[in-house]
Amino acid sequence: MYQYNSNDHFVVTGATSGIGFEVTKSLLLAGASVIAIGRNPAKLNTLNFSTLHFVEMDFCNPDEVEQKVKLIVKDFNNFRGCVLAAGTQYILPFSACKMSKISNLMNVNLLSNLAVAKIFANKRNITEGGSSIVFISSISAIRGSQGILPYAASKAAMNASMKCLALEFSKK
Repeated sequence: MYQYNSNDHFVVTGATSGIGFEVTKSLLLAGASVIAIGRNPAKLNTLNFSTLHFVEMDFCNPDEVEQKVKLIVKDFNNFRGCVLAAGTQYILPFSACKMSKISNLMNVNLLSNLAVAKIFANKRNITEGGSSIVFISSISAIRGSQGILPYAASKAAMNASMKCLALEFSKK
């Protein structure tokens, strides 16, 4: 396992459950400093590390997320990486989906994560040796399934965004 130190800062969205929680735990065990973004601080109580910094945030409003993450960047510097694991899903036939619910899902799964990525795309916020942004997607982005059209669409849009960003960043 790779070893980090407390000056190696990582941001993990969706850090209070699922993949985001496991990534947070792995980074902490490797010695990194983790800014864990999520909705439920109680979920992180099992992780007793001085290098764990929790920021409560709801990804339903991308503009608010962007402003809060800008504040995080002011408190920490030299980020080694960012893991975008925040997401939500519901299973419902498309004909029964309300547009407000689809919009909310897109805000959480795509737009708020892109707001975070946008801030980390700025060279001033990363270490001299470079930094990585990791998007957590889903097989649903490329393989359809009943009842998850909005989720699959949000993950497919994330995949396309990731490819575009990779091309943009490779020039820097």
